[in-house]
Amino acid sequence: PAFGSLIKSALSERGGWIYGVVYDVTTGSEPPGATVTVRGRDDLRDGAIYDAYPDLREIMRTRFVALTVGFMEEGGIHQYLPPQPSPLHYSAYVCDADEVRTFTEQLGYLRTILTNLQAPADELAAASIRQARASRPHDPTYALRAGRQLALFLKEEYDRLRAILARIGV
Repeated sequence: PAFGSLIKSALSERGGWIYGVVYDVTTGSEPPGATVTVRGRDDLRDGAIYDAYPDLREIMRTRFVALTVGFMEEGGIHQYLPPQPSPLHYSAYVCDADEVRTFTEQLGYLRTILTNLQAPADELAAASIRQARASRPHDPTYALRAGRQLALFLKEEYDRLRAILARIGV
């Protein structure tokens, strides 16, 4: 998934979803730390490399990390940490435009992003807002509403606020 994408994973076997925003995507060898060798030649590019070297699918992995920003349980969306993480080995899915619109209708999740120390918070907040705005092609006011919410969260950090607003085009 792309940086800033909203993803979901099952909350538990009884239903519901945990939502996260992707902030780190890396591709590397399996096992981690092994040397990666460039395989492409002038006449061998993109998908053709995997056809010529089918073992690459087994030794290369793309991993992503997401910041948990909320959950849905019993039909209600909550923009704070869930009561438990997703069960181990449960799949994660990129949310479609309808799910992005529904989750980002409220903007409290931005506080979680802005206060996180592991993720590049400002870039992540801007990317998330851009994705949410793209899911609303007929709502020109969303970015303005998000900008106002950012202004409330960052009222003491004017320079930081301006930098984020510039990244979302407000």
